[in-house]
Amino acid sequence: MKREVSLLFNYPFNFTMIKNLMLTVILVVVIGVCFSQNDRADSIRIEFSNATSDTSRVMGLAELSDYFKFDRPDSSIFYGNKALRLAREINFPKGELRAYQSVVLAYIKLGNISKALQLNLQAIKIAERNNLKQELSNKLFLMGNIYSLSGNYRIALGYYRQSKSLADSIRDVSWSIMSEGSIGSAYLNLNMTDSATFYIESAY
Repeated sequence: MKREVSLLFNYPFNFTMIKNLMLTVILVVVIGVCFSQNDRADSIRIEFSNATSDTSRVMGLAELSDYFKFDRPDSSIFYGNKALRLAREINFPKGELRAYQSVVLAYIKLGNISKALQLNLQAIKIAERNNLKQELSNKLFLMGNIYSLSGNYRIALGYYRQSKSLADSIRDVSWSIMSEGSIGSAYLNLNMTDSATFYIESAY
């Protein structure tokens, strides 16, 4: 992969094509592709009904929210909000953040970017308050994606940088690489091709 990308950058190429490619990568991360079968929802419901603790119930509701976030975003928000309420009642911040993730993505799917931004900012504050660094890196990355989808690449760049810095500090290689690639994408969309080339090559 590294050699293929290096070869790509050694020859003249169409930056519009590369911009579209990188934007596609962002959309895959934010919106994803759902190949789940109906039996997964049934399995999650069974696990939820058999849950013996409130934390398990929170995670079960969050899983249902995650399952529906693309095909039925309204249902995703319904289950996500139930998970959020229960997580707050039992003071379970990790569960709360898990629920926020799907609800934010559901609002993005519905095209309500302002609501997604509002909720993700709340999630960032929760992660900061509870010193949940991996979750915080994830939420910062998601914030960068939301701003990228809105065309605000300079703001997105700042969030991607924060996400990468935090991921590096906890040696989370996967989030570091994704953030680095997205930094390159943001630079590319800002027509800063030298910086884009550096970060995209580093990520791959």
